[in-house]
Amino acid sequence: MHLRGMVSEDLIKLGKRGLDAILNFVQTHLIAQGCRWMRKRAYAGWKAVQEIFTIHFYDIITDLLRIQDRQDTLHLTGMLQVIADSIEDNTQSECSTVNGFSILSSLNLGSQRSPLDGVILKVLHSRWNGNTLTPTIWKQGHLQRRTLHVAGGDYGPEETARILALTSEVLQAHCPHSSPSHICHLTGPQKTARDSFLRTGCHWIRDLAIIDMGNLSRIGLLCTELLLRILSHMRNEPITAGHCIHTLCLLSSSMETGDRIRNLAGADTIMGLLPHQFRDIRGEATPQDTINLYNKNLRFTLRTLRNLTGPNLNLLQCPRMDIRANLLSVFDTLQVWMGDETSKGLTLQVLLNLSRISEKEDEPIQQDFDPNSDMHPTGKGGRNDWTGKTGNPLALLHKLETDTHKIEQTIRSLHHLPSQHHTNQMLGMTVLEGLTPRGFSLGERTLENQELRWYHSLSGTQLDTLPDLVKVDVKLTY
Repeated sequence: MHLRGMVSEDLIKLGKRGLDAILNFVQTHLIAQGCRWMRKRAYAGWKAVQEIFTIHFYDIITDLLRIQDRQDTLHLTGMLQVIADSIEDNTQSECSTVNGFSILSSLNLGSQRSPLDGVILKVLHSRWNGNTLTPTIWKQGHLQRRTLHVAGGDYGPEETARILALTSEVLQAHCPHSSPSHICHLTGPQKTARDSFLRTGCHWIRDLAIIDMGNLSRIGLLCTELLLRILSHMRNEPITAGHCIHTLCLLSSSMETGDRIRNLAGADTIMGLLPHQFRDIRGEATPQDTINLYNKNLRFTLRTLRNLTGPNLNLLQCPRMDIRANLLSVFDTLQVWMGDETSKGLTLQVLLNLSRISEKEDEPIQQDFDPNSDMHPTGKGGRNDWTGKTGNPLALLHKLETDTHKIEQTIRSLHHLPSQHHTNQMLGMTVLEGLTPRGFSLGERTLENQELRWYHSLSGTQLDTLPDLVKVDVKLTY
């Protein structure tokens, strides 16, 4: 059964009769569909024998491809049809099906039609309908179809539509329910299987969104709500969450699909996850790969929020957008441990969009916060939850900055790193200029003087931090 030691000359010895014998054996003994003998097998132990023979059959194909790459013998229509029938046989074990998937890329005929065309999708559909789809087969099906795509096997419109429909069904079936009791009833293996199904499904949807932007409309219609639900429940799984937020970022770039995310309160959902998904404190001995993954997810999260809170949207009149609570969440990401220059710049852009500074140049900062209120942002001891939807978001951002000075610290940190360009610093300066109270002005920064300075034109008072009208005492003289 093993051809490991064979060379190309040995194929002559195998001859046509040897290949015919292999075909006949597979058709009569290894394929259950349409075979009367398989329906009348005399002992239950044949299943294990069948699996061993099938795996050896795939090993033979692998060996023959290694020593013979001509487009004959194994690439004949009859042989390819036998291989396709064997892989599509739902009575095969998980191991046999996975091994069958692994040889498809080597038998790929490119643009030529082949019995193996679409066999992966047929297997996945058949096993899903027969309730025999396992996480391993689901994952290997995606990986092998991805390999075929890299080798030139493009997705056709019909195949794309069928994959999206199947993937949405799988995600819908395994997506965590809103009821916590349902999740608690799952055993450890069941949770592992569920997470694997979700991870593979979200990855496949992300691939289809990247491959062709024309798929975004169908993806948005079928999967937007599912992706938001999965993102909420799987926020502690950075790989799955990364696939979700990457797809949502692409969806948010389109007006049609972006509006669907907003109508589902997607911006609130994503911003509400920021404090939990990207904590301020770094874990002990965090691997660099994990840091890079979190940073990548943070960037896509902020890009999504930048698209959903663009300057052309009237967020203050959007009933589903909780501006104040969102400001608190986004503001805290300025100093998360996995952030870099790009993520800081994106955070400043989202803050600029939420506060609508460009629309409020003539509106003075109003100190409309009661320090004794339970909803007043406190100082070093932390901040209480504040989810009011009314009021001035610009005043809230001013209060947050005067309490913590995070924007000023961000600008200074970018200045002291020689690799950082000035674009993000200018974004921060724009935010600070919008937060500067009437009567004060933010001094220009020069090459000789890079420090931040605020000036009061009447009194000549100079401050190193953003003026707080509650605390600043200005002495006016003639």
